[in-house]
Amino acid sequence: LIGGGANDPETCKAALSANGMIPADQDLNAELNESFIGGILAALGVPGNTETPDKAVTRAELAALFIQLTGQ
Repeated sequence: LIGGGANDPETCKAALSANGMIPADQDLNAELNESFIGGILAALGVPGNTETPDKAVTRAELAALFIQLTGQ
């Protein structure tokens, strides 16, 4: 999700947690939902939709978000 060259999911989780983007006990196998993505966006200072925190984020929605964030 975040890249950075880390091949180990636990290393990525530790980096996200250290930066306050996800809880330290985040389940890496959990479905992506608006709450999860909203937490990452909030840490980045970008507004995100959290009106329906349990709503699953689809691959298409995640791709659209990446496109929006990168300005591509």
